[in-house]
Amino acid sequence: MSESGQQEPNELEQFATAAYLGMKAAFIIAMETFCNETGADLDALLGALERDPRIGQLRSVEGFDPWDFRAFLAVLKAENSEALGFFRAMERFPRQALASGPAGASA
Repeated sequence: MSESGQQEPNELEQFATAAYLGMKAAFIIAMETFCNETGADLDALLGALERDPRIGQLRSVEGFDPWDFRAFLAVLKAENSEALGFFRAMERFPRQALASGPAGASA
């Protein structure tokens, strides 16, 4: 963080990347949970979603670092950001699952 309290661009980019990959991992974990509950095929679902050009590749969360994501949450909390509520919702998923990545994803 700079002396003025502003996030440095590289630090902000790192946090944004961690947040995006965390959302992707949390989405896949949520879909995996739903598929397990309903008997649906996770691979078939992810394959169908990935064929939609608006979505693209879902299964790769390569480079996702849960520690970067937690650091990002700490910054949001310190800044009293309204965005914190959105990202806190991802914490409902088991931390262990977020740490290891979703079953249908390549890390």
